[in-house]
Amino acid sequence: MKITPFRYSTISLTVAMATLWGSSGSFAQEVAVTTAVTTVAPTTTAAPVALPTLLSSRFTATRTVEGDLTVNVIPATTDVGTQKAIFVIALLGNDVYVQTRTGWVRWKDDWKKIPSIDGDATTGAVPRNLTAFDATLCTACTGVLSDIRLYIGYGTNVVDMLNQYTYNEVLRLPPTVFKPDATDLQEPDNAYYSGANILNVRLKAIAGDAVTIATINTDLNSKDTFDPEMKIHFSADDYPNDGKVDNAKLRMRGESTRLAAQKSYRVKLNSGMPLWRGEQTLQFNKHPYDLTRMRNKLAMDLFRDIPHINSLRTQFAHIVFDDDANAATPDVDYGLFTHVEKMGKEYLAQRGLPTTSVMYKAEEFKFEPDERLALKSDGSPVNQTTFEYALSIQNSGNHTLLQQMLADVNNSNTDFNTVFSKYFNRNNYLTWLATSILMGNHDTRDQNFGLLQLAGTTRYYFVPWDYDGSLGWVSQADVSPNGKPYYADWQYGLSNWWESPLHRRFLQQAGHLELLKAAVDELRDKYLTPARILHKAQTYKPVIEAWVSAAPDVANLPASTATASTNQRVQEWNAEVQRLSTVIEGNYNAFIARLEKPMPFFQSATTSAGQLVLGWEPSVDLQGDAVSYTVQVASQPDLASVSSTNLKVNQTGLTTTSVSVPALPAGTYYMKVVATDSKGHSQIAFDTTVDTTTTGSTKYFGVLKFVVN
Repeated sequence: MKITPFRYSTISLTVAMATLWGSSGSFAQEVAVTTAVTTVAPTTTAAPVALPTLLSSRFTATRTVEGDLTVNVIPATTDVGTQKAIFVIALLGNDVYVQTRTGWVRWKDDWKKIPSIDGDATTGAVPRNLTAFDATLCTACTGVLSDIRLYIGYGTNVVDMLNQYTYNEVLRLPPTVFKPDATDLQEPDNAYYSGANILNVRLKAIAGDAVTIATINTDLNSKDTFDPEMKIHFSADDYPNDGKVDNAKLRMRGESTRLAAQKSYRVKLNSGMPLWRGEQTLQFNKHPYDLTRMRNKLAMDLFRDIPHINSLRTQFAHIVFDDDANAATPDVDYGLFTHVEKMGKEYLAQRGLPTTSVMYKAEEFKFEPDERLALKSDGSPVNQTTFEYALSIQNSGNHTLLQQMLADVNNSNTDFNTVFSKYFNRNNYLTWLATSILMGNHDTRDQNFGLLQLAGTTRYYFVPWDYDGSLGWVSQADVSPNGKPYYADWQYGLSNWWESPLHRRFLQQAGHLELLKAAVDELRDKYLTPARILHKAQTYKPVIEAWVSAAPDVANLPASTATASTNQRVQEWNAEVQRLSTVIEGNYNAFIARLEKPMPFFQSATTSAGQLVLGWEPSVDLQGDAVSYTVQVASQPDLASVSSTNLKVNQTGLTTTSVSVPALPAGTYYMKVVATDSKGHSQIAFDTTVDTTTTGSTKYFGVLKFVVN
């Protein structure tokens, strides 16, 4: 069992409380007063305070990954064996609770009469022979506790405890930022599969079918008209062979993963066939670029425990495929897959949500007006194919509300808070954005999320989707070889979502940046702890290890080098699984480090009347700091290595968002604007130039390529 210790050094708080215990008022008031004292910075001339008893005693609390909270007391050596009462006191909001022999009691009486764990309101402080003490206060509780401060100590009574400094604050959880709302999403307890195991799946091709697996595997573009589908027979551990010739159809699925050696597939049961676990469409993902082969499942299982956002069902699966419909040839082991629930009618039914709700999956969608989303008068798409290039329709319906929402979000003359309250749920939105930050899912700018428009309401809810590229994937050795960054610096901070008018307008509202920061802190401390992630990863590891470390998967693991041996690939897989528990903290630190930076922007370069006009959007600083700009132009993209004499344009300290210079000779040029606020925090533009002539295609972030004719 893994535990997370709470370590709070509260000597200054303890001293202050001890000096105030004799005053009138409640225990809660004492703590409220002394909390303010702890915010005063100590001076170098302050007299040291002798605390021999406190420094030789130890008071802690531990929390298991399952959420059990245990308190621990190790008394000072001189106190061992004496008759002392043990006190456990909690401040929950403005209320005081005391652990007694009959359980937790809300205490409203004189705080000097607070009972010990062996007493009650009548007996008060009941002593015991003092030794090391451990007790579990509650099970599976710390994930939902908030606005709590927990104190543990011992003494002949609570006054003696304060006088002797034999207590400490062992847990502090701030108030939750997620205020209950009537529009919050709720889920039934049985919405997800239980446990982590391998589902054995057998697929069989059908003799005589014109479409074969070889045909399927040539479907490398999801947006063309070539969309082959083959007949198959599906069976699994919990879906016995029904004796039919065929009962399903198979096609390829995914976008960039279609180019990988190992493909992902969709299996859709034929109409009239019994559903598998209440689902008709089974999505088997290979996650070929994820070395751990567990990131998507890990993320979805983490979401199961986080309020205000619905997750997706996931299931590890081992697929064996008679892919040539020839009984004389061996079946082919296709290895490990992760089944991920489809967002659609069955998804809604499993959660008790109206099945007439509309569901979308973002493909290229930034909450901006988009001509591809044009509608007929009946609310259906003018062209469903192009509509789904922006938003893939997972459960159909009338899309008129979508157009209204986009118009309102993009109308700067509307009161944004009114618009937001009409179309979105604050808790769901904050949870989705905060978890995207913490899990490092940078590709949620315009894709990799679902939108649920709940029937009978005007609200859209974010649903997580596709997290195999999150949770530290960007730091895999094969993703960022030779230290070359995969993403621009602005993508590691809040600015990653700045391009979308929804996120941009939300963050510009008074107090919203602080609100998001508080949400990030709360979710990190409660639900995305290293211990919790390590526990889940170690639960999956023995389940999938046999499949990951064998053919056909082991040779396709994205190792640090293409020539890595089997043993090296397995070693790197083990190390990457272990590293998963560290990535939340790295993502959190990256977010915090970039909070003061101004926002990115787009650049432009045009010629007019013999002048080269260089322009850029204003860079917004959320703290309101003044911003100035440096603009450079050179004939090579690596402006950092260009000598000052070779720069075609080099102007600094600009406070405008454009500059005109004499037109340059015909040729290809590269422009880079850097915005800097008055505190010295800098930001580059959204633009990226890729040099495909170099090994691995070098990316130049913040650089705009343009041509002068």
